[in-house]
Amino acid sequence: MAPPDLLAELILATGRGDARAFRRLYDGASPILLGLLMRKLGRRDLAEDALQECFIKIWQKAATYDPARGAAIAWLATLARNQGIDALRKQVPEDGMDDLESFMAEHAGGDTDLEREADMALALRRLEAPLAALAPQVRASILLTCYAGHSHAEGARILRAPLGTIKSWVRRGLEQLRTQALSPAADNPLL
Repeated sequence: MAPPDLLAELILATGRGDARAFRRLYDGASPILLGLLMRKLGRRDLAEDALQECFIKIWQKAATYDPARGAAIAWLATLARNQGIDALRKQVPEDGMDDLESFMAEHAGGDTDLEREADMALALRRLEAPLAALAPQVRASILLTCYAGHSHAEGARILRAPLGTIKSWVRRGLEQLRTQALSPAADNPLL
C-alpha cells in the first residue's frame, strides 16, 4: 500500500483530472480495497466488480476529498464499503430465503468469531420456521440488521427501501417473532 501522505496527494491530483495519479492511486490502494470488499462480499468475482465500480466513484468524487476531514485510506475505504453494500443489495433474494444460514454467511461482517457464528447458526435453526412465516422484506430486514450486524441505514440501502420502512419492518417482524415465542403451540420451536 502507498504511504498515507502519498494517497492523499494522489486523490487530490485525481480530483484535478490527473490520469497518471489515478493509475498510481489504483496501484497503491486496490489491494487493500479488494481485501475489504472480499470480506464484505465473500466472493472474489463480486469483489472485483465492486472494486471497479468503486474506482469509477473515486474518479468522480476525488475532487470532494478534503485531507483535513480524514485520512485518505478512510475515505477510500468508505467508498469501497458503500460499493460493497450496493453489491449486496443486488444479491438479496426477492421471494424469500430457502437457506437462512447461507444467506447469513454471505452477509455477515468479516469480524465474527467462531463462537458467535455457532450461536448465530443455532439461533437461526430455532427461528427458521417463524422467520419463514414473515413477509420476505421483513425477514430480510431482520436478518440484515439483527444477525448480520448491518445498521438500519445499511439495511435500507441493501433492500432499496426507506429507512423508516426498514425500522418498521424490523419492529413489526420482531413483534411477530415474540408473539410466536410466547404462544403455547406445541410445535413452537422457540419454547
